[in-house]
Amino acid sequence: MIDMHKPHWKHDCTRCKFLGATIGGGRLTDLYQCGYTLIARFSDDGPDYYSLEGNYINPHGHAELFVAKYLADRTDDKFQIEAHR
Repeated sequence: MIDMHKPHWKHDCTRCKFLGATIGGGRLTDLYQCGYTLIARFSDDGPDYYSLEGNYINPHGHAELFVAKYLADRTDDKFQIEAHR
């Protein structure tokens, strides 16, 4: 069984807050928030991630970033208020 509450891929930024993991399209993805940036990492290879900075209203159609936005909004009230201005 896969533990969705722990990261599965190497991620070298110590400032990132792990939000959880998701599985979509047959791919396991770790979700992070770093300040006002959302990150969806899907392998140990450095460039294998999606990210979105700033106002997260439309995460560019990447389902993983929609999930990251939802989790970030639920876990951080200040983030939610700032992101929706």
